[in-house]
Amino acid sequence: MHFELNAIARPTLLATLIAASFGVTSAVAADRVNLEKQNTAAGFAAAEVKAHDQIGVAANDLQAEKSHKFATGRTVTRHVQLHKGVPVWNEVVVEHRDQGAKTARMTGNLLRNLNNDLPSVVPSLTKADALARAKALAGIASTENDNAKLFVKQNANGVAHLVYLVSFNGVNTEAPTRPFYLMDANN
Repeated sequence: MHFELNAIARPTLLATLIAASFGVTSAVAADRVNLEKQNTAAGFAAAEVKAHDQIGVAANDLQAEKSHKFATGRTVTRHVQLHKGVPVWNEVVVEHRDQGAKTARMTGNLLRNLNNDLPSVVPSLTKADALARAKALAGIASTENDNAKLFVKQNANGVAHLVYLVSFNGVNTEAPTRPFYLMDANN
């Protein structure tokens, strides 16, 4: 009996440990979805299916950024993913809709389950704090064209967090300089 239990329990334990080491425990982290590998076609539809409905996100989680209509009648629209109004870093959805088509072909990537990692998008650092830290790192006191934009970004472990993309022009420096920093918005 002891041998039979070991023959079942040991492989199960090993499989669980291997799955955990490869990040299969995605119930606590945002999931990246490649739309080209996912069937996003809504099938037969009586009316035009909006892009957000077709990929299963809320209307306010997808923002059309740029659109171009080709001579063939196809319209290609680039959408930015948002989480509670904050843009998601490097996640873009492209909608390819033929003239008169009810559904579109969707390409790109998006993150699902962001609420698991970020129930709130209020950073602990202000934009001014992020700019001050970046200027200190660069060793530049006098600047112009200061920018700090808040993003949601998935880290290497698959966990989403808030970051600032910070940039500025250095004034009175030896050479023209415009450093860029990606800074944790909560540390």
